Amino acid sequence: MRATCVRGILFVVTCALFLGAGQDVLAQELVIADPTGDAKTSVYLSPILTLSPEEVYSGSNFGGTIKRRAEAFATQLAQENDRLEANLVQEEKKLTELRKTMTADLFVPMAAAFDQKVERIRNAQEEKNRQLTQKVETNRKYFFNAILPILAEIMTKYTADLIVDKSVVFASFDRIDVTDEVITLIDQMLSLVPDISGPLAPNALDVPNQGN
Repeated sequence: MRATCVRGILFVVTCALFLGAGQDVLAQELVIADPTGDAKTSVYLSPILTLSPEEVYSGSNFGGTIKRRAEAFATQLAQENDRLEANLVQEEKKLTELRKTMTADLFVPMAAAFDQKVERIRNAQEEKNRQLTQKVETNRKYFFNAILPILAEIMTKYTADLIVDKSVVFASFDRIDVTDEVITLIDQMLSLVPDISGPLAPNALDVPNQGN
């Protein structure tokens, strides 16, 4: 419902601009003198701005590092699963061969123990995957909370009241998209230690303390 409302709002805004109505009301261009010289820059003021959250997340050094850590950890976990599966397959084959030479009284407990081992390993790996998913989501929330002051600064600069996810916008002008500018500011204002080398510990996705 919110996305539908946003589309409706932006559609009205776009139509107004195409029809030549509301240009002065909805947006205006502000010329600002450069304090270091005579050069002037234009800032297109708009009450609504658009942004691509995914591009901001993966395109910034801050978010990109978190994403690479998650991908590296996921790859490591997948390799570990493959190795464990291969070992279990070999163990199952040996157990199948032993069955031919063992009585049921001896084989049944061994087979039960093997089944329990498989179940323990499966549960352990599923728990690791659950923790990975949780850490990725936690870090993603951390990231977007951390950039809220930057988004507020952008909104102040353009006198905007709203930043909309570009993926839910029906139509908009490129000049109100601030994705690249937000990425630049994130890289300037937020620091993240990009230590993703070597084996990843369970806390490898934890975001370190930030510094300005």
